[in-house]
Amino acid sequence: MHQRPHAIRILLPSCSSGGFGLFLGKIPGDTIVHQGMPNDFRGRAFSLFDIAYNVGWMVPVLVRRASLSFGDVLIIL
Repeated sequence: MHQRPHAIRILLPSCSSGGFGLFLGKIPGDTIVHQGMPNDFRGRAFSLFDIAYNVGWMVPVLVRRASLSFGDVLIIL
């Protein structure tokens, strides 16, 4: 299967920087949730925040996988 090396050179750093940005936002986000939520809702807020955080990690992986799956067709979302 023929790959587009120039597209991979662009897409891989983009996905990596997106993941790194999410990593840098995790601790401040946890702190904001901890300070801003009442005790009764804090556990639910943390669980929803963690779900959103994990989905944010998966989006770059899925974009990269989709771009490599279709050979010469590069999908950009």
